[in-house]
Amino acid sequence: MIGQPEFLEKVGVIPQLQQRLGIKYHLVGLNFDETKEYISHRLSVAGAESNMFTEGAIEVIYDYSEGLPRKINNICDMSLLVGFGQETKTIDTELANKLAVDLNTWGRAYAKNV
Repeated sequence: MIGQPEFLEKVGVIPQLQQRLGIKYHLVGLNFDETKEYISHRLSVAGAESNMFTEGAIEVIYDYSEGLPRKINNICDMSLLVGFGQETKTIDTELANKLAVDLNTWGRAYAKNV
């Protein structure tokens, strides 16, 4: 079974299920350099000819995502979408920060309502 850290906490309250899990491993987030390479790789696979994220934008993405690929993808996807709408060729620190804050706020609001 694979899941987020919260999943392991929930499994812990069900002894029968916990006994059946033979291996438990917690993946840690990517470091900054790995995050930068990950973003570059994803852009390359998508057909981008260059990395349109500034170094500052990548730092913001790393800080808010905690190096977690799912969060990196969410921030990058939203940044590219908004950047396209604004007809900008570069995702800078300001845009990445605004979207990361917005996504983080939306995530907390959603979690409270679930």
